[in-house]
Amino acid sequence: MNDIIDEAIASPSEASIANVLAFAGQDQLELFELAKRLKGDRIFVRAEILPSNYCRQNCLYCGNRRDNGAMKRYRITGRALSDVTDAALAIPEVDFVSYLMSEDPGYPFDQLCEEIRKVYAAGKRVNLGLGDVPAEVLRKLHDAAGGEPIKYTLKIESGDADHFRRVKDGYKLSARIDALRRAINAGFEPCSGIIVGLPGQDTCMIARDLMFLKDFPGLAQASASVFSPIRNTPFGAFPKGNESTAFNFLALLRILRNDRNLTTPISLYMSQEGRLAALEYFADTVTVEMMPAQRLPKFPFSIFDRAAGSYNRIPPQIRRRVDELSLELNNCRWHERY
Repeated sequence: MNDIIDEAIASPSEASIANVLAFAGQDQLELFELAKRLKGDRIFVRAEILPSNYCRQNCLYCGNRRDNGAMKRYRITGRALSDVTDAALAIPEVDFVSYLMSEDPGYPFDQLCEEIRKVYAAGKRVNLGLGDVPAEVLRKLHDAAGGEPIKYTLKIESGDADHFRRVKDGYKLSARIDALRRAINAGFEPCSGIIVGLPGQDTCMIARDLMFLKDFPGLAQASASVFSPIRNTPFGAFPKGNESTAFNFLALLRILRNDRNLTTPISLYMSQEGRLAALEYFADTVTVEMMPAQRLPKFPFSIFDRAAGSYNRIPPQIRRRVDELSLELNNCRWHERY
């Protein structure tokens, strides 16, 4: 085995992990091949629904930030929310339904409880990502699962407290971690992740973030998005993040903690080939967007195409790749391993 990978596995540290994050060429391929041997052949499919893009936070990198007056806002509620949940449940390959949205205190969370009950009645599972919400709301949402496993995603984005405060416009990392712990106390399985390539971030910060995700107790799922500059934000003119670093991050995390779901990286600029490579070597979770096309923001989140009418099936390029890799689409069994 590669000596640098050996060191990062035997003695994970900021320095040893940073060395792996810089891999390219043959070193990177060796890293990927090791991750591939460990990850197994199951692929988990999540249907992702984005019920709102209203946000009280003002993160400098995010198009949904509070001060972005150019963003067309929406909330999906009532029958429209029920319809998009039904569309997700109609996809037989879907393992769980994710309701992910900006931090919107005005959203009617009681309606979301109804959707959660519907998902579990259909034999699927739920992952929520609603930001920093009150404990009483978390308890209601958790109870809607009827005692079944339910995940809650709250990304730390950056684990460096000073950097976090800068990119989140004054919001504190300690408050973010407290919010994740509230979800845990309410009974949720915690999920988190980072953004690779944020302005002001260096490789040592990313290495520390990997150690945080590796060591966080009970973490069920982890992710590493790639920073994508978005118009009408303070970070809109900065260069995009390094896709290769995100791949190395997830591959090493797969090796160090093979008990956690790893999603395919998210990036505005990543090619379909890059996302499929992630699926081959280290990621075990892919996302299908369920949002009506007319309500979508102008940037993609998932590996799946958003062409009108494509949301009721797994796109053929994914099926072909799964077949080529001899991977198994794991229908409603993700909780058996994780």
